[in-house]
Amino acid sequence: MTYELIDSGDGLKWEKFGPYLLERPCPQAIWRPRLRDLCADAVFNREERWRFAKRLPDVWEMTLEGVVLKVALTDFGHVGAFPEHATLWPWMHKRIRPEAEILNLFAYSGGATLYAARLGAAVCHVDASKGMVDWARDNARRNGLDKAKIRWIVDDAVKFLKREAKRGKMYDGIILDPPTFGRGNKGEVFKIEETLLILLD
Repeated sequence: MTYELIDSGDGLKWEKFGPYLLERPCPQAIWRPRLRDLCADAVFNREERWRFAKRLPDVWEMTLEGVVLKVALTDFGHVGAFPEHATLWPWMHKRIRPEAEILNLFAYSGGATLYAARLGAAVCHVDASKGMVDWARDNARRNGLDKAKIRWIVDDAVKFLKREAKRGKMYDGIILDPPTFGRGNKGEVFKIEETLLILLD
C-alpha cells in the first residue's frame, strides 16, 4: 500500500496512507478543494486530536519509493511519514554512491535514512526524540536494514554538529528538514528563525 494525496484546500488536506484516508490541517492550502464530501477514516484537529469514522489499527504499513514505513497516529497529528520527502529520493539516487557518508539531521522516522542506506551509504541518523529514533530503527527492521551501516544518534542537532566540527568530521552529503519549532531530549528549544543560520554555518 502506498501514499496518495487525494485533495487539499480550505486549510485541510486529505491523504491516503496505505488503505486509510486521513484528514489533517494544512494552513498553506488556502484554495478551495476540488472534491466535496470526502469521508475520512480519521480526522485530526488541534482541539480534539483524532476523531474516527471507523476503527483503525494502532499500527499499519505503507511503502514510499520501495521503503516500508510504519504508520501510526500521534497526538500531534503526524503519522510517521513525510511523503513529500520521497519526491527527493530519485534525486538522491543519482548522487549517492556506495560507501558515501551521509548525515541525516532531524531524521524523524528514517525514510531518507533507509533510502540512502539501501543505496549502500553509511548514514548517521540524528534526531532529538528517542521515540522517533526507536521508530526509525523499527522501520530499518521492517526493510531488512537492521544490519546496515547506520549510526543512530539521539541528540540536539546543533550540539551534535558543533561536536562533529570540532572533531573535523566530514560528510559527503547532508539531509535536513528542520521543524519550525521543536524541543530537544533535554528541553532544548529549536526555533527555525533563531537557529537556521547557526545550523547552516
